[in-house]
Amino acid sequence: YITAMMLLNLRRSGHPMAVRLLHWAAQGGHVAAQCHLGAMYRDGRSLAKDISKSSYWFLQAARGGDQQAQNSIGVHYNNGLGVPK
Repeated sequence: YITAMMLLNLRRSGHPMAVRLLHWAAQGGHVAAQCHLGAMYRDGRSLAKDISKSSYWFLQAARGGDQQAQNSIGVHYNNGLGVPK
């Protein structure tokens, strides 16, 4: 996760290796990586914008206790973004 974040910060754009590392960390249960992917998919930053994937990753991170993800998935549910209404 740390390496991925360093690559993203150094390049200021989507470095393919950083995105792969984030996915790897998120799939392994790294809550901060899950939340970060949720934001990246939501904003279309370094990845194609995909609200459903954003909701998925925010939900995973929220279940892990990440407060930012809990807020973000709440916004998604409140507005019917990428989740059932």
